[in-house]
Amino acid sequence: PKMASPTSPKEKSTTNSNDDNEINNTNNIEKTSNAAYLFPPRANAIATLVTTDDFLPGAQTLLYSIKKTLTPTPKKEYPPEIIVLVTPNVSSSTRNALYPAFCTRIIQVEPIPSPSSSQTETSDG
Repeated sequence: PKMASPTSPKEKSTTNSNDDNEINNTNNIEKTSNAAYLFPPRANAIATLVTTDDFLPGAQTLLYSIKKTLTPTPKKEYPPEIIVLVTPNVSSSTRNALYPAFCTRIIQVEPIPSPSSSQTETSDG
């Protein structure tokens, strides 16, 4: 796919998507395979991960604090993008509570399973 040319922060680039790279633009949620091609490149980004709806209050507090303490950027530069990575089990109501009030983008990611403790233990004989 072609990388979108830079646009102003208020403009959105449109991308044709196929079944493997389906994008839900209504909620600004995208699959990770298309993440690099939807918006202009940014010099900086801040990201956090939300794995369950229980993390909503903590994520909102963190993102509010980040937005309040960011150094203003010059008009010719893009501000850092604030991204929330979410796993599939995070509800749409939680996603809607985060975007657009607290973040500029939500990206759905697959969870990384933790290795079981029996796989990490070693036996010395």
